[in-house]
Formats: sequence, C-alpha cells, structure tokens
Amino acid sequence: MKARANLGAVAVAGALLVGMADRVVLAQEPKSVETPVAAEAPEAAAPEGAPLPPVTAPLLERPKLEPRPSTELELQPCARLSAEQLATHVARLVPMVERCVGRRFVTPPKVRTADGASWYALVELEFPEVRDLDLQVATTFALYLPERDEVVLSSYVASRLGDDDAGARSAAAILAHELVHVLQDQHFALPSRLRVAEDRWQKQVLRALLEGHATLIEERIMTQLGAPDAEAQMRRRHRRGAGLVYLRGRDYLASLEKEGGADAVVQALVGELPTPLEFAKRSAPKRSAEKRDAEKR
Repeated sequence: MKARANLGAVAVAGALLVGMADRVVLAQEPKSVETPVAAEAPEAAAPEGAPLPPVTAPLLERPKLEPRPSTELELQPCARLSAEQLATHVARLVPMVERCVGRRFVTPPKVRTADGASWYALVELEFPEVRDLDLQVATTFALYLPERDEVVLSSYVASRLGDDDAGARSAAAILAHELVHVLQDQHFALPSRLRVAEDRWQKQVLRALLEGHATLIEERIMTQLGAPDAEAQMRRRHRRGAGLVYLRGRDYLASLEKEGGADAVVQALVGELPTPLEFAKRSAPKRSAEKRDAEKR
C-alpha cells in the first residue's frame, strides 16, 4: 500500500518509472519559461471555431502562503528539452487550456524542467511523510508549486515532450493538467486554499475538486490531441490507490456540469464545499457494463 502523501502537493501521478540520479541539489538555478498567452500560440491546436474566453477578474483572492523548504530549492533543468522547445509546447497548450476552462491566464504561466537529481530533491521536500521516497519520485511526473507560482516538470515528462509518438501526447496532456492548476490558482485560489486548509474533510474535498477539475480538462485536451477514448485511458490510469481522488473529483464535477453547465463547475470550485454525502452521491455515478468492461482492459 502506498504511504499517505502530503495532501498539499499538487501533482500528476502515474505508474511509469523515472530514472534515478544521485540525490544532489545542483548549484545554478535556470530561469523559468514565461510563455505569452494565446496570441502567440498556434490556433490549429484548439477546437475549430472556438473563440478564446473573455478576460475576467479572479473570483477569489489567493491566501498568503508561508515559504516551504522547496521554495528556495535550486533546480537544474533537464538537458533533453531546451527552454525554446519548452516554450513552444506551453504556447501551444495555453489557448487549449483557456478554452476548456473558460478562463484566461491572468499572468503567463511559468514552467520549468528539472533533471533527475533536482527532481528527487524536490519530491523529497514536497512529500516529507512518505515511507517509500523512491516510489513517490517514480510516480510523480509534474508539480505545480503555489509558493513558487510555477510548474515543474520531471525529466521523464520533459524528455518525452520532444518525441513524435503517443508518449509525447501523454506528456503534453500532463503539462496541460499542470497548466490547469495555474489557472485554478489565478482565478479560484484552489491550490493555495488547499495548502492552508486545516480541516481533514476540507483537505480531502479541495484536493478532489482540484485534481478532478484538472483531470476533466486534461481528458478533453487529450481528445483534441488525437488520443482515442481519452476517458477510458484516464480511468485506467487513476483507478487504483490515490488516483481514485482524481476520478471521484472528475465525476463529481462532470455530474454538476451535465445538470448546470460550466457555471455549475465554477460555482463548485469557489462556493461552499459539499458535505461528504453530497460528494459521494455525485462522485460515484453508475456506469454501464460496456464502460466498466472498457476500464478493465
């Protein structure tokens, strides 16, 4: 059984192994990539005919966050992806994320990569309570860090963004997931609220909303990128262990969206949190035998 992780961490988890490196914090910190918003991104990457959402003010103010040990950690970039290549990938995904979420970035998202040693050190600081650190490093692919206001990609994701196959598509989807977390913080203060939450249920439901919303958007972007049956892929990926939080949050929000549209999703992200019973009723919808069989394959 996987050890309990720090619920404040905003991460994409999976089951593929990341190559390990010596646990060394390297000296020179690279500049983050600040990617311009939609104007400089290829329009072909977004749904045809879909306009960008209007510029709107944030709905919630972000709470003040205290520095964490990882805040000042120096990160060495992954050598397999240049800053220019990373900027191109982010610029392509920014308008897709904005269209799917229905919100524009208030400020351009900052994204950087980390090599194996830096990634190990970062995960160690972000998940101090895990019993198997090697497993946590191997199954955490990317992080959005509210205190640093930036996304950090593992060397596993960074190295695959440059590939020309399904691996590149999966890596792009993971990057999109993290960009959703940036938008969530800028407009709904969701990651920052999770960081400061103290009540156990509040932490659980905020994490489910945070990851469920990002998973729902990631699923739609995977479809735009050409992935066959993106929902089934998501369910296979998250159907065990901590991944269930992603699915339950995703199903809760999808249920609200089906009844009340995009406004119902936004209200769920900024409004009063549901009770455990309310959340359970919506996050465990009955699925057809055909869908259950697809998830098992």
